[in-house]
Amino acid sequence: MDIVAHLGNHNNIDFCQVNISVTHHHSSSYVHIGIRLPEPQVWNGRLQAGGGGDFATGMFFWDKALQQNWAIACTNGGHNQNSEVASWALNEDRSINWDLLHNFGSRSLVDMIVIGKEIFQQYYRNDGFRTYWRGCSTGGCQGYATAQRYPHLVDGILANAPAIRFTHIVTGGFLPQLLMQMHGTFMSRCEWSYVQQKAIEHCDKLDAALDGILEDPSLCDFDPHSLADGNHTFCCEGQDEAVECTVKMAELAEQMHKGPAWSSDVDVFSGFAYGIDMGAVANITISEDGVRSQSPYGAAASWLKYLVLKDPAFNLTTLDETRYAQLAIQATYEFGGLLDTSTPDLSALREAGTKLFTWHGLDDQIIPVRNTIEYRKQVEGVMGGAEEVNEYYRLFLAPGGKHCNRGRGPVPTDPLQTLVDWVERGVPPRELWAKNVYQEAKNSSATELWIRNLCLWPQKQNYVGGNARDASSWTCTNQNTVSITGDDEPQVALDE
Repeated sequence: MDIVAHLGNHNNIDFCQVNISVTHHHSSSYVHIGIRLPEPQVWNGRLQAGGGGDFATGMFFWDKALQQNWAIACTNGGHNQNSEVASWALNEDRSINWDLLHNFGSRSLVDMIVIGKEIFQQYYRNDGFRTYWRGCSTGGCQGYATAQRYPHLVDGILANAPAIRFTHIVTGGFLPQLLMQMHGTFMSRCEWSYVQQKAIEHCDKLDAALDGILEDPSLCDFDPHSLADGNHTFCCEGQDEAVECTVKMAELAEQMHKGPAWSSDVDVFSGFAYGIDMGAVANITISEDGVRSQSPYGAAASWLKYLVLKDPAFNLTTLDETRYAQLAIQATYEFGGLLDTSTPDLSALREAGTKLFTWHGLDDQIIPVRNTIEYRKQVEGVMGGAEEVNEYYRLFLAPGGKHCNRGRGPVPTDPLQTLVDWVERGVPPRELWAKNVYQEAKNSSATELWIRNLCLWPQKQNYVGGNARDASSWTCTNQNTVSITGDDEPQVALDE
C-alpha cells in the first residue's frame, strides 16, 4: 500500500489530501482511494464514504461535503471513471476480469471505509467519529450491499434510487429498445413526451390536485389507444409536418407500460408507469434523411456487450425477444451473486444498530421505483412487519421526482442531515422536507417553487386544498388515493 499526502485548497477550503494505492495478494489491480480531511478545528466529526454511478465504483465529488466540513473517502475500484462504459470488466481475451468486478461489487468499498477510518483516526487523533455511506443509483445499490453484508462498518447509510437488483435493472435498461425493434416503431423524444403529457392530463385528477404531478403513477389507468383516434396531432421541433398518434405507437406505449409478457418468469424488469419520461431509455437517433434507429442507454448497452455477450462489436439491433430473455437469465445466473443486493434479511443491519435511509423519485426514468417498493415489502415479510423494520430502515417516495435529484416535483433538500439526526440524536424521520425550483420551459425565465413534506412509506400524499405548490396543502395518509369520477371535480390546485 502506497500513501501520499499533501495540503490543498479548493474554493478557499483548506484540507489535507491523502492518495492511497492499494492492491491484494493474487491481484493485478491497483486501486486508488482518495481522502480529503478538513482542518481539525472545523471538522464536523464525521466521515462520508461516497458511492458510484453506472459502472464507476466511486464518484469523486468533494465540494459540498467539504463545505459542510465532512471528511471524505472515495475510490475508483481500480478502473477509469467513464461511468457508462464497462469495458474495464472484459479482458483482451474476452474473459471476465473478476478481480475488477469484485472491486466494483464490494471489495473496494470495504477497503475504502476500513483504510479511510484508520487514516482519520491517525490524522484527527480521534476514534469517536461517525461514519456514513452516501450514494444514489449504483451508489444506492452499493449502500444496500453494505447494509446486507458489512453494516458494522458504518453508522448510517443513505442509499437513494438504488439499483437493488443490479443485473435485472441494467439488463432491463435495454428493454425499451428491444420493444421498439419488435414493434417496428421508433418513437422520438417529442412523441414520447406527448404520450407522457396526455397520460398526466388523464390521471392528474386522481389526487384532486391539478398540478401536473401524479402522486401515485401506479394508479394511472391511461389507455394510449385513446390517442389513436385520428384526432391527436402535434408538432415536433425541426419537423415541417404535424405528427399523428398511430395504433402502432399506442401498442408500443402499452407494451412499455406492461413490460414483457415473460417478465414474471425471468424477473428481469418491471414496466414503466404512465407519465414517466421515456427519453433516456427509449432514446433513438434520426439521420438527416429521416431514418430512425436505436440509441440505447449507454450503461445498458455496455453491460450487454462487455459482460453478458463478451463481444464489444456485437450488433444489439439483431437481438430478438427469445435471445434477450436468454441473456437476462444468463446475466443474473452469472453475475447476480456478486452484484445483486436483493437479500431481504437485514438482521445484521438491525444487530449492528446501523440505520438505512432511502428516498426514491416516483417518476424515476432510469430505475422504476417499483423495484425499491417490492424490496421493502419483502424485508417486512422477513423481518417482522413495517413497525419493526422502521426501527432501522425507512423509505420515502417523492412524487414528481426523477432519478436521484431531478424532476418537476420537490425532492429532499438534505436527506443526509436527516439521517445524521436519526443516528446521532435518535430522531427517526416521519416526514422528509423537500423542495424544487422548477423551470417550466427551457427558454423561459419563469420558475416555480414547490415545497412538500414527503411521507414515510407506505403513507401517501393527500391533497387537502389550497396551492398545490405549498407543503401546507398536503398531509400524509395511509389511505389509497381515491379516483374522482362522475360529478366530482378536482380542485384547481395552482395559484395563477
